[in-house]
Amino acid sequence: MMDRRDLLGLGGLVATALAIGIHPSEAAAEIASSLETSPIQIICPDNYAPRTDEEFRQRLETATLDFLNDYWSSNVPIWNKPLSQIDMEQRLHWITHHVVKGVEENKATYPVDPIWIMAQMLAESYFCEFAVSPALAVGVAQFIPGTAKDYGMTVAGAEMSGLKRSDLRNSADEYYRLRREKSAYKKTSVPKGTGMLYHEETVETIIAKLASGSTTDRQKLLTDARAVNTYLDRLKQFDRDIKQAAKNYKAFIQANTQGRDIFNSTDANFLRRFDQRLLYKDPVRAMVKYIARNLRARNGNILAAAAGYNAGLGNTKDTGPYQPFGRVPGITETAKYVSHIVVNHYAISRRMQS
Repeated sequence: MMDRRDLLGLGGLVATALAIGIHPSEAAAEIASSLETSPIQIICPDNYAPRTDEEFRQRLETATLDFLNDYWSSNVPIWNKPLSQIDMEQRLHWITHHVVKGVEENKATYPVDPIWIMAQMLAESYFCEFAVSPALAVGVAQFIPGTAKDYGMTVAGAEMSGLKRSDLRNSADEYYRLRREKSAYKKTSVPKGTGMLYHEETVETIIAKLASGSTTDRQKLLTDARAVNTYLDRLKQFDRDIKQAAKNYKAFIQANTQGRDIFNSTDANFLRRFDQRLLYKDPVRAMVKYIARNLRARNGNILAAAAGYNAGLGNTKDTGPYQPFGRVPGITETAKYVSHIVVNHYAISRRMQS
């Protein structure tokens, strides 16, 4: 049987590996004892009072570092090197500082659990400030360019001169242009009258019918096969071009961050002008604001709020009695993402008790 202490995180959090509950610390024991049917709660109440004091921040830093040490000391994902080669303690000190400050700044929008933010950031980037995803998300909070701009951050040094690999500076624009063109092409250029879908079996089916002589309209089958081949070849070329644009953008970011240290004031000043996603203050606090807004939009449903960060809040819409709270969309990547955050939150919460 699980000990009650395993269900209570610092700050009054009720958490299990499947879901979480968030409550004011002073009422934690009373609330836990009143949960006669289940300790699992996923709706964060709007009267939750998260802790943001220095003692709490220090314990959050330590618990997160302990979790990393317990499971990823030999090789930290994204960093691709041992934890001993990363000054993670200094990073977590400043990240937790901006997390609790962000929670304080956004409590009027919706109260946000600081532990959840750390758990989600771990799932996003393993706290690697120079992380760049295939979707062009950058930094510890993994903001894509458009969203970062919406939150007032400079992105990829578009107005800076003297940058390395400046020939690649427009790669993000190219990436998004190609994605829009691909989407439009898929809507307008599907071969007419073939009933063909976007997958390889389509062509194979046509060719098989042509070879077997199962229809007398052999010319139409041949024409359809050629049309679908052309259509699929164009989509494959879009995919190659999109992938190359993403690689170019990553190369542009890496060329201008290689050898730089965010704790060096000269480098930090450069990075602030080049791309604010690469530092801590702006993206971390923006992440808290983003989650606060999602929580308000989904009536405190932390799972839908987190899923919205990954897949877009629009994809968490639901209907009927579920409409106010939203849902986790049926996207494999998003389901895995939310599941990892839940377990991260549980693991960090438990370590804050010791």
